[in-house]
Amino acid sequence: MHSVVWLAEADMSTVGAETAKGVRKYEAAASGTDTPIIQEIQSKVIDAGKGAGPKENVGRTYYNVGVATMAISVEAARLAMKEFGPPLTGDKLRQGFELVKNYDAQGLIPALSFSAEDHQGGGYGRVSHWTGEKWEPLSDWHHAYQDVVWEEINKDAAKFKEGQ
Repeated sequence: MHSVVWLAEADMSTVGAETAKGVRKYEAAASGTDTPIIQEIQSKVIDAGKGAGPKENVGRTYYNVGVATMAISVEAARLAMKEFGPPLTGDKLRQGFELVKNYDAQGLIPALSFSAEDHQGGGYGRVSHWTGEKWEPLSDWHHAYQDVVWEEINKDAAKFKEGQ
């Protein structure tokens, strides 16, 4: 079975961690707490008692996607303020996003670069699978090509249909 980015740990507990074993997804941000940015949040915010919400959410898919999204936005705002000065306007922020080059949020996401032509950062992601306990990467970060994605989906669907 394949998914895009919206399968997370909570979904696996709903389905059943063992039942979901082997499910694959295409992810845009790493899961887990191994990256420096998540470790810093854990140390300076969560462990310091300044966090909100359940501590066990730190490092989970949706948490890390939120961190990644905000990290990119903060980097764009930082670059815009540095380049254009205050106040930060919508147009300056847009230009700030276009200044983001090879930004990976300390390894949380693939190195992304934005431009006036590419507002998604290059379309990078990677395939991960559910081990029964966590999401584990099966590939390096790469561009998502629809022909390759559909070939894999069809191949796995055929195997599933055959009972493999």
